[in-house]
Amino acid sequence: KPRPTILRPKTRAILRNNEAAAMQAAFSNKELVVGEPGNPDDLMSVASAAAMKEVMEYRLSKTIPTFELYLGGIQDAQATGQVISYQYWKYEQKNGKKIDQPCIELRPIENIRLDGGADWIDPVNTSPYWCDIIPMYVCDVRGMMKQKDKDGKPKWKTYEDAIIQKARPDVMDTIRRARIGTGKQDPHQETSAIKDFDTVWVMRWFMKDAQGEDHTYYSLGTEELLTEAKPLQEVYFHGVRPYVMGYSILETHKAIKTSLPMLVRPLQQETNAVANDRLDNVKFVLHKRWIVARG
Repeated sequence: KPRPTILRPKTRAILRNNEAAAMQAAFSNKELVVGEPGNPDDLMSVASAAAMKEVMEYRLSKTIPTFELYLGGIQDAQATGQVISYQYWKYEQKNGKKIDQPCIELRPIENIRLDGGADWIDPVNTSPYWCDIIPMYVCDVRGMMKQKDKDGKPKWKTYEDAIIQKARPDVMDTIRRARIGTGKQDPHQETSAIKDFDTVWVMRWFMKDAQGEDHTYYSLGTEELLTEAKPLQEVYFHGVRPYVMGYSILETHKAIKTSLPMLVRPLQQETNAVANDRLDNVKFVLHKRWIVARG
């Protein structure tokens, strides 16, 4: 009393070693990508490959935080079993400044909803539904409600504060609770009256209809629609769901893969038990107790 509770971070060491090996493999060269022509004898194909390579090198080194995304993707893939990213083109005009560039966002697995029976090779495009839960500030939601599209119509439907307030997160997810830690407050959870900097859930949906055609729309929580459902080709020019889902450990016929910490959990527990038992015995030997009897 008290018993030692030493934790030997073997699982963390495995994750860090894998991250170091992956980063060394990815950034050991000056060039981030390799572009080769499909037909080396075609001068146009050679010129196109060279131009595409230069464009990708510029984007990956100047406008996209490649190092952080790569390392974060490795961490997600190992810690949660899969990594999910959202690719889109950001175009904004504010105060005479224009933003026109590709963007990549890593999405947490606890904010994604998909069908568990989706194909294990391509769960993003084979799932009948795909939902991305996005935490947004109330001021940003109101700003999107005031913005106009090309036709002069509001991008999002306008709602009163009483409706927006219903989209606040009330219950933390189990994965989010484990990520934040026991006894800590969820930064996206608020209990007071709605303010500009409160967080609400905005959901980006992709749904297939009876004919198998994909439609996409936004909703405010699970109650109100922010946009009308539109065919995927009208919103994204490539006509494909702009998400990519990867993994670090291949498991066939499972859309959601098992994480590395879950696989090595029994070994980690046994390592901790052996270390703590050894410390117990050492303390018993070093800290002897005398028994005094009457007479």
